[in-house]
Amino acid sequence: MGCFHWPPLILETNVAPEIYASNPSAGEDLILDRPTVAFVFASDEDDPPETLDYLWWVEGAGTILSHDILPDSAGSSVTLTVDTALHDQTLRVRVADGKNDSVELSWPIQVVQEGL
Repeated sequence: MGCFHWPPLILETNVAPEIYASNPSAGEDLILDRPTVAFVFASDEDDPPETLDYLWWVEGAGTILSHDILPDSAGSSVTLTVDTALHDQTLRVRVADGKNDSVELSWPIQVVQEGL
C-alpha cells in the first residue's frame, strides 16, 4: 500500500473592519445644539471599502437611521436634528464586512437647548 501526499491545509482568516476616524471622536459625547453630522471612516485589510455595511441606530429609542455613504465608499454619515427625545440616548454604528466580522462605536447624546 502506498502513501498519500496531501497538500497543506490553508485556513482563511478574516480581519474585522477598523474605524480609523469619526466625528465625534471615540469616547466623546455627541452634543446636539444644532443639526449635527456624525460620521465614521472605516477600512478592512481583507475586504474592499465598497463591501462594508454600515448600520446606524439610536439605542434606547430603537430608531434605525438612514445614512449616507461617503466618497470612495470609505465611510458613512448620519445627520441628527435637535430632538429632546434623543437626550441621554446613545447613537451607535456597526461596520460589518462580508464575512460576519464587525466593529461598533457609540456616543452618548446630549441635547442642549435653552431651558434644558
